[in-house]
Amino acid sequence: MKRIVAILLIALAIFSFASLKDEWMRGVQKINSIPGLSWRAGYFKGLDRYEGLASNLDELFKKWAGTRELPKEIKNRFIRFLKTSKLTSTDDMFMASKFLYTYQGEELPSYFIQVHTPVRDQAYHGTCWAFSTTAVMESAYLVQVLKDNGESSISPVELQKSDVDFSEQFVGYHDIDWDLARYEGYYVIQDSNYDGGGNPYFATYNLIRYGIPSEDTFPYIGYDKSPWIKWNPKGDWKKTLEFSNKTAVILSYDDMKDAFNMSYEGYINTIKEAIEKYGALSVMYQIPSDFYYYISGVYTPATDTTVGGHAVTLVGWLDVEALKELGWLDESATSLIYKDPFTGKTNEATLFWVIKNSWGSSWGWDGYYVVPAITKEQYENGEVARWQIEYYWMYVPIIGAPEWSKADFDNDGDVDEDDWNALKSALWSNDKKYDLNGDGKVNGNDLEIFMRLWNASK
Repeated sequence: MKRIVAILLIALAIFSFASLKDEWMRGVQKINSIPGLSWRAGYFKGLDRYEGLASNLDELFKKWAGTRELPKEIKNRFIRFLKTSKLTSTDDMFMASKFLYTYQGEELPSYFIQVHTPVRDQAYHGTCWAFSTTAVMESAYLVQVLKDNGESSISPVELQKSDVDFSEQFVGYHDIDWDLARYEGYYVIQDSNYDGGGNPYFATYNLIRYGIPSEDTFPYIGYDKSPWIKWNPKGDWKKTLEFSNKTAVILSYDDMKDAFNMSYEGYINTIKEAIEKYGALSVMYQIPSDFYYYISGVYTPATDTTVGGHAVTLVGWLDVEALKELGWLDESATSLIYKDPFTGKTNEATLFWVIKNSWGSSWGWDGYYVVPAITKEQYENGEVARWQIEYYWMYVPIIGAPEWSKADFDNDGDVDEDDWNALKSALWSNDKKYDLNGDGKVNGNDLEIFMRLWNASK
């Protein structure tokens, strides 16, 4: 009897996988029959890994789309903080850990890929936000600590570096409880390891608060059906922790334009310069329903439906000449012209973003994809759709936490309550003595850094 049951289970698994493959290939054929697309659909060779996990593609696709949008009130509060530097409630630490990055005037190449780590695989969890956060911390470590840097290259694979490998499992475990409780007008934000999606806004803060250990001390568990991200430390994981000090944020195109009066050129150069100066950026978008089938070329949607949010890693940019070298654009072309089904508008792109995904290297263009950057006309007219990364905020960690002795303000050889009280008295001043992160002001970020230094001194 047991043998019969086992045979039936095996047959069911084979049937499930065959159905997934057949369903995928039907999608590929449908997309490739659409005339005029600037990209090609193809088979995902890693689909066999989901045998027995997903019963259909819709289930799998929803699992891969694991990014949650920030509540509008949190976004508005953060913009008010950037403009006034006033903190008012318990989620102030999240805001004070970040600063608005704007273009500093560096000369930028026409195409560039920043150093970053190899493509990872989030598998059967909605942890894209954790993979994006980990990927930008790894790139930031390569650029800011190891002093490596990218180059004018059209191949993101050539700029992969394996010098560092941090734990996505650890980041995924420290999500927030998205049933955000409110108390007297502010959010009470609590940790949760439920696999219900996340956002880099909170995850990059945890790089400051908790740090991030190495992958080998907190290995990722991907191909299970647990609704929880497990706590699975190995060895002395605390000794491998690395911290960021703060987070540079680039707001969405409309927030940069409307709240800070930034020009299109200033906005695009802000993104490019942040990549070149600090490392790859964590970015977000809403996934169009045909995106999953991408295998090469410049992706633009062929449908006007989305299936959920996704966080990925922006590693660089290409120009028209680079696309020609890849064979993705005709030699006589001066731009890529495409019609956006979400806005109904026809756009003419000359700049293209290179993005690292988290579905393994067998997906897409060796694990990457390319999309057009928004045009000046889109920026000025507000014709940017949710599938474009400029619709959302972008993040990159700044590494370099000061030594604990910097918090010993009275120079008595100990970090203690006297130093804490001195720091609190200096809040909202520009006293360099208490400005632990060097941003020119004493605020909640310095309080957070002080607490970590206080603990480190014990």
